[in-house]
Amino acid sequence: MSNSTATTTSGSAAQARRKRAESVVFTIGLLNFLAFLGHVLADKTSAFPGGGTLVNGVYLVVSHGHEIAFTPAEFWFSYVHGIVFVVVHLACMIFGWRLRKMPQKVNSRGL
Repeated sequence: MSNSTATTTSGSAAQARRKRAESVVFTIGLLNFLAFLGHVLADKTSAFPGGGTLVNGVYLVVSHGHEIAFTPAEFWFSYVHGIVFVVVHLACMIFGWRLRKMPQKVNSRGL
Protein backbone atom coordinates (compact mmCIF):
# COMPACT_ATOMS: atom_id res chain seq x y z
CA MET A 1 0.00 0.00 0.00
CA SER A 2 1.47 3.38 -0.94
CA ASN A 3 1.99 6.11 1.62
CA SER A 4 -0.65 8.38 0.05
CA THR A 5 -3.24 5.58 0.12
CA ALA A 6 -2.47 4.88 3.79
CA THR A 7 -2.83 8.57 4.63
CA THR A 8 -6.12 8.80 2.74
CA THR A 9 -7.46 5.70 4.50
CA SER A 10 -6.31 7.04 7.88
CA GLY A 11 -7.80 10.42 7.00
CA SER A 12 -11.16 8.83 6.20
CA ALA A 13 -11.07 6.87 9.45
CA ALA A 14 -10.17 10.01 11.40
CA GLN A 15 -13.00 11.91 9.74
CA ALA A 16 -15.43 9.11 10.57
CA ARG A 17 -14.29 9.14 14.23
CA ARG A 18 -14.69 12.92 14.37
CA LYS A 19 -18.21 12.72 12.88
CA ARG A 20 -19.10 9.99 15.40
CA ALA A 21 -17.72 12.12 18.25
CA GLU A 22 -19.68 15.14 17.01
CA SER A 23 -22.85 13.02 16.94
CA VAL A 24 -22.26 11.76 20.48
CA VAL A 25 -21.60 15.28 21.82
CA PHE A 26 -24.68 16.64 20.02
CA THR A 27 -26.86 13.79 21.34
CA ILE A 28 -25.66 14.28 24.92
CA GLY A 29 -26.31 18.03 24.69
CA LEU A 30 -29.77 17.49 23.20
CA LEU A 31 -30.78 14.88 25.80
CA ASN A 32 -29.44 17.10 28.59
CA PHE A 33 -31.50 20.03 27.29
CA LEU A 34 -34.66 17.95 26.88
CA ALA A 35 -34.28 16.47 30.38
CA PHE A 36 -33.93 19.93 31.90
CA LEU A 37 -36.83 21.28 29.83
CA GLY A 38 -39.04 18.39 30.96
CA HIS A 39 -38.01 18.97 34.56
CA VAL A 40 -38.77 22.70 34.39
CA LEU A 41 -42.12 22.10 32.69
CA ALA A 42 -43.10 19.48 35.27
CA ASP A 43 -42.11 21.64 38.26
CA LYS A 44 -43.15 24.97 36.66
CA THR A 45 -39.72 26.38 37.61
CA SER A 46 -36.18 25.52 38.60
CA ALA A 47 -34.51 26.21 41.92
CA PHE A 48 -31.33 27.13 40.05
CA PRO A 49 -29.98 29.84 39.95
CA GLY A 50 -32.31 31.84 42.17
CA GLY A 51 -32.56 29.42 45.05
CA GLY A 52 -35.44 29.56 47.46
CA THR A 53 -36.49 30.37 50.98
CA LEU A 54 -37.06 27.67 53.59
CA VAL A 55 -40.34 28.32 55.38
CA ASN A 56 -41.82 25.74 57.77
CA GLY A 57 -39.93 22.87 56.13
CA VAL A 58 -40.90 23.85 52.57
CA TYR A 59 -38.73 25.71 50.09
CA LEU A 60 -40.53 28.56 48.32
CA VAL A 61 -39.07 29.35 44.90
CA VAL A 62 -40.26 32.53 43.20
CA SER A 63 -41.02 32.25 39.50
CA HIS A 64 -42.73 35.01 37.52
CA GLY A 65 -44.17 36.55 40.68
CA HIS A 66 -45.53 33.27 42.08
CA GLU A 67 -44.12 31.24 44.93
CA ILE A 68 -43.85 27.53 44.13
CA ALA A 69 -43.45 25.12 47.05
CA PHE A 70 -40.79 22.41 46.97
CA THR A 71 -40.01 19.73 49.51
CA PRO A 72 -36.35 19.82 50.57
CA ALA A 73 -35.60 16.79 48.34
CA GLU A 74 -37.34 18.36 45.32
CA PHE A 75 -35.56 21.65 45.91
CA TRP A 76 -32.08 20.11 46.06
CA PHE A 77 -32.76 17.86 43.08
CA SER A 78 -33.92 20.88 41.08
CA TYR A 79 -30.94 22.97 42.18
CA VAL A 80 -28.35 20.27 41.44
CA HIS A 81 -30.04 19.41 38.14
CA GLY A 82 -29.76 23.08 37.15
CA ILE A 83 -26.04 23.11 37.90
CA VAL A 84 -25.47 19.83 36.05
CA PHE A 85 -27.48 21.16 33.10
CA VAL A 86 -25.30 24.26 32.80
CA VAL A 87 -22.01 22.36 33.19
CA VAL A 88 -22.92 19.58 30.74
CA HIS A 89 -24.40 22.00 28.21
CA LEU A 90 -21.31 24.22 28.28
CA ALA A 91 -19.02 21.18 28.03
CA CYS A 92 -20.94 19.90 24.99
CA MET A 93 -20.77 23.32 23.35
CA ILE A 94 -17.02 23.59 23.95
CA PHE A 95 -16.27 20.01 22.84
CA GLY A 96 -18.47 20.42 19.76
CA TRP A 97 -16.73 23.67 18.86
CA ARG A 98 -13.29 22.11 19.37
CA LEU A 99 -14.22 19.10 17.22
CA ARG A 100 -15.31 21.44 14.42
CA LYS A 101 -12.12 23.51 14.73
CA MET A 102 -9.84 20.47 14.43
CA PRO A 103 -7.83 20.54 11.20
CA GLN A 104 -9.05 18.32 8.38
CA LYS A 105 -5.52 17.36 7.35
CA VAL A 106 -4.08 14.16 8.81
CA ASN A 107 -0.35 13.66 9.25
CA SER A 108 1.56 10.63 7.94
CA ARG A 109 0.99 8.67 11.19
CA GLY A 110 -2.80 9.01 10.88
CA LEU A 111 -3.09 11.40 13.84
